[in-house]
Amino acid sequence: MLDFLTVLAVALLPVGGNLLGAGMAELTRAPRWVTGAALHAAAGVAIAVVSVDLTPRVFDTTSAWVAVLLFAIGGALAALLAGFVGRLRGGASPGTTGAWMVYMATAIDLFSDGLMTGASSAVSLQLGALLGLSQVVGNVPGGFATVANLRIHGVPLRSRLLAAGSFVLPVVLAATVRYWLLRGRSENL
Repeated sequence: MLDFLTVLAVALLPVGGNLLGAGMAELTRAPRWVTGAALHAAAGVAIAVVSVDLTPRVFDTTSAWVAVLLFAIGGALAALLAGFVGRLRGGASPGTTGAWMVYMATAIDLFSDGLMTGASSAVSLQLGALLGLSQVVGNVPGGFATVANLRIHGVPLRSRLLAAGSFVLPVVLAATVRYWLLRGRSENL
């Protein structure tokens, strides 16, 4: 049980970065372009983590065709998600819809962080900690952009705080599922 609680603590590291960014958004009044730049920064750090930390490990333990297939499936799912969000947004009335889409994207990102840290911690706690700590930096701008967007669109303070606090849920859910499914399994899996 202590191992599981340690994995949860590691998985919550990215949420800490997100909450730090959310707090910064509440304490400052940054212009819209800063919010956009924060979203780009978050995406850049996520790409760097995958490129530097994950991809070399994948190719060390998995055949190239499996890795390419999984990347293709991930790309297809991302394209489907983008199309779904576009359809949702196209039929909605103007207002806070765009801000809540940023919130959903951040929640999905945190879910994937939970999957990543939960899976990597099941194999090696050191790897999980490395990935969790690397996501802290990337999630500060994501938390900032999410809350700043909600504030710009007039979402009340209480709702913004609840939204930021709710980011714990996808991480805990994802890390829990991945940890229990992969615990004690081969690193290749």
